[in-house]
Amino acid sequence: MTRILGVHGVGNHDPHRSAAEAAERLTATWQRHLTAGGAGVRSDDVRVAYWAHHLHRRRRQGPETDPHGLSPAELDVLAALVAEVDATAVRQGRLTLPLRQAIALLTARGGVAVPVMSAFIAVFCREVHAYLGHPGAPGRASVRDSVAESIIEHRPRVVIAHSLGSVIAYEALWSRPGPDVDLLVTLGSPLGLPSVVFERLCPAPRDGLGQRPPRVRRWVNLADPGDIVAIPRWLATKFAGVDTDGEASIHSVDFHRVASYLRLPDVARAIAELG
Repeated sequence: MTRILGVHGVGNHDPHRSAAEAAERLTATWQRHLTAGGAGVRSDDVRVAYWAHHLHRRRRQGPETDPHGLSPAELDVLAALVAEVDATAVRQGRLTLPLRQAIALLTARGGVAVPVMSAFIAVFCREVHAYLGHPGAPGRASVRDSVAESIIEHRPRVVIAHSLGSVIAYEALWSRPGPDVDLLVTLGSPLGLPSVVFERLCPAPRDGLGQRPPRVRRWVNLADPGDIVAIPRWLATKFAGVDTDGEASIHSVDFHRVASYLRLPDVARAIAELG
């Protein structure tokens, strides 16, 4: 039996369901895609830790998917992404291009339609800032604690974490004593993203290097070359203890979707190697 705990990424807030119902819905989706990818897991072996409701305690004015409503601090997240594509578009950590041009740069890198990229950027920047913008924020502690509690309760052999979920899983695995985890799989991870993620991690990197979380025996990182969130793709350049740092193409129009990552043969192979 291979017990798997998933930690979802951005864009999964479900205001129309309870946290338990949202977790069940995500769990069914993850189990389906893992099975389609050949992982061969049973439905009762998979659980997804749902955390998004902790970051959405207050209603925002305007739609979540409108990038024009991003605050200056949220635009710093966009600046960090753009700087990896074109450093001349960023000066002293601030975005100096018009928003439309910044999104166009990322659209060219991700290979998707501008409206799709615009909506994704709005959600990603807001949720990353909501989690990492303030080290002592109640939302950050609640998110991290809820995932840590899921790890302790579910006692997974495998933790699969996607997008911002990889940052949350990383901090949760460090935050308190828990069971041994045979395999950590990070998918489309922004853990190494300069300024807005890497330097704000808890625990903080030392001498420019993060460490594999305690009690994690093996760490596999996978990133699509066009994934604008997975910067840098090679987490081993930023973290000691990454055993496999892989590049995997998922889909030309799904540069960051978890469904495409979960179906990768690389994921199924990493789980199968546990025996």
